[in-house]
Formats: sequence, structure tokens, C-alpha cells
Amino acid sequence: MLNERLKIARNNAKYTQDDVAEYLSVIRQTYSAYETGRSTPDAKTLNALAEFYNVDVNYLLGNTNNPTPPGKQKVHYPHMIDTSDFSEESKKELESYIKLLKLRDRVKKMNTDMEANTEIAPGLQG
Repeated sequence: MLNERLKIARNNAKYTQDDVAEYLSVIRQTYSAYETGRSTPDAKTLNALAEFYNVDVNYLLGNTNNPTPPGKQKVHYPHMIDTSDFSEESKKELESYIKLLKLRDRVKKMNTDMEANTEIAPGLQG
């Protein structure tokens, strides 16, 4: 069930396996193994995937059919921005840009988290 839900979540979010692998800092083959069921992500990775896809971990595990995380409401940008007069190409570009911004914010958050958890040796501070 987990491997199927991972593939569904990725396709719904319109990410490639390479996109997700980059987010997780693993090679594509590692992530591909999660989707094919050849390997199972550890708890930390599973939580990272749920956050990345903005879904409930229990949805990924098959414990619920509701993907929305408890206490979170998905934001659908097309409902906030009137795209009715956009060409299909412009709509796709907007969607790609939003994905890029989301990925950038996730990377920034990961860097901030890593910096908060890393102590610099006193003699190496600049």
C-alpha cells in the first residue's frame, strides 16, 4: 500500500522521482525502490515524504483514505489567483513556478534546521 500511495502522491503533486530524490538527498534509484516496494523508507524519511507531499503519514501507510494532514488545509493556488484568462502555457508556467518556490522553501528550511543542529568548533568560527 505504501509504495502505491507514494506514487499517487508524487503524481498528484506533479513531481518526478528525481525531484523527490533530490529533496530527500538520495539517488533516484533509492526513491524508486520505495515506489516499487523493493525498499521501505525509515520513519524519518516517511515523515519527510508526508511533509513534502503535504499529506498525512497515515494516508501514505494506508490507514486512511483522507490524504489531508490533521489540522492542515491544502492551499490550491488556482483558486486564489484568477487564471481564467491565462493560456494553457501560462498556467503550466505558473504551476512550475509554484513548485519551484515550494522546493526552494523546503531547501531553505532544511538548511536552517541543519544549521540549528550543527555546532561549529570554537577554533573554526570565522
